[in-house]
Amino acid sequence: MSLNSFLTSTPVAYVCCFVAAVFFGSNYVAAKQFPTGDGVAFFWFMSLGILLVGYACVPLGGDAYWNYNGVMGGALWAIGNALVPTVIRFIGMGLGLLLWSVGNLLLGWITGKFGLFGVAKSSVETEWMNDVGVVCGVISLALFFFIKPTVEEEVVEEIKEGKALDSESGLINENAHGGDVSSGVVGCMQQQWKRIVGVVLALSAGVLYGVNLIPFQKWYDDVIVDQGSTSQNALAFFLSYASGIFLCSSLIFIVYVAYKRNMPVIFPQTTLPAMASGAMWAVASASWMIANGTLGMAVGYPIVVILPMMISSFWSVVVYKEIQGKQNLAILGVALLFNAACAILVGLSSVKL
Repeated sequence: MSLNSFLTSTPVAYVCCFVAAVFFGSNYVAAKQFPTGDGVAFFWFMSLGILLVGYACVPLGGDAYWNYNGVMGGALWAIGNALVPTVIRFIGMGLGLLLWSVGNLLLGWITGKFGLFGVAKSSVETEWMNDVGVVCGVISLALFFFIKPTVEEEVVEEIKEGKALDSESGLINENAHGGDVSSGVVGCMQQQWKRIVGVVLALSAGVLYGVNLIPFQKWYDDVIVDQGSTSQNALAFFLSYASGIFLCSSLIFIVYVAYKRNMPVIFPQTTLPAMASGAMWAVASASWMIANGTLGMAVGYPIVVILPMMISSFWSVVVYKEIQGKQNLAILGVALLFNAACAILVGLSSVKL
């Protein structure tokens, strides 16, 4: 069996769902012990790691390929990612995560289920299983909103106040790097408007996350499925996508450096961990493309959006002890049950029983 045929098989697609979940749920662990400042430089170095994995995918993807729609898809993800720090600053991690995750999940699923934006309608054997599974996913995400990790509260306060963590002393340093990109704007905005803007930005991030893989899915449907190409597979598209992320992140970083008057918040010791985090994210994203290509967005998309929550919860509870207390753990347990129900139901919905 050729590599291209292997990567389009259904069992491999489900394995790739699991791989994507593990790496999406673990990629920030690589940088967990290092300061990230306001996040802009961190995400640029992360995009460099993504680009390197993009080049590593070239010999695995079959015939060399470059697609400007892929660049656009990567740029959409990068723009959504750039909105996240401001969302956290305005409305907090819990509500922000809920809004952009639900938006991402529903838009990606609806696109595949109904064949929107030129994407082929996903083939599902048991419609009710697919629908109920996605509802379970939304409930799971909603339950995560009510979990209040102690560490998260401290980090969010640092982000809101525009503080950076000093790498040597472990103390908060407010002045060494000139504060945060939008601190001046935040200070002049009333709390009510902050919340409105934060909600709009969170939903916008969810939309951008939800549509960023549409260019890939359209290409896969046209080239791999309709034309029956045997000289390429899903990985042929990934370099274009990774390049879009890198180019857009670079533009954002240049604007940021100019805004900061050539004094960006950069921690040298975080450079390699950020690149490692990006590389892990890229492995997850490439696996997601393989899964989506074979299973369709109505099946592969919900599974990969939801399952990483289970992996990240493992790190938070077992390794870093960030989630403590009976109430928190009880809510987490119920959330993970709905999480598992979503993955199982959506996965089985594509199987002829």
